[in-house]
Amino acid sequence: MPHVMRCGNGRVMDTDAKVQGIMQIAKKHYEGLQRDLETIEVEGRASKGRVIVKMDGRKRLLSVEINCKNQVGAQALAEMVMTAVNNAGREVDDAMQFAVGEVLGEIGVK
Repeated sequence: MPHVMRCGNGRVMDTDAKVQGIMQIAKKHYEGLQRDLETIEVEGRASKGRVIVKMDGRKRLLSVEINCKNQVGAQALAEMVMTAVNNAGREVDDAMQFAVGEVLGEIGVK
């Protein structure tokens, strides 16, 4: 039996349909935000510009620049840092996706 709500004007509204409509609108907005995040690129600096990182809107590290006397070692270190940070970021994404899936499953939304 659907859940209904009587509105102030006497109309009866199917609340299940209303919630589904709201969820569809929220999903569209969320997908739009995800697309927008892909276009964002920011830069962070530390130690008076000796370390420079670039990251996208999804918090994925795009580049690491380490400015020191030994550039060969600095480049290898930068690549290892970038790989490690991006791997950790993917782990966070996976954990969040799992947690959100559990919550949505509990409330009956898939």
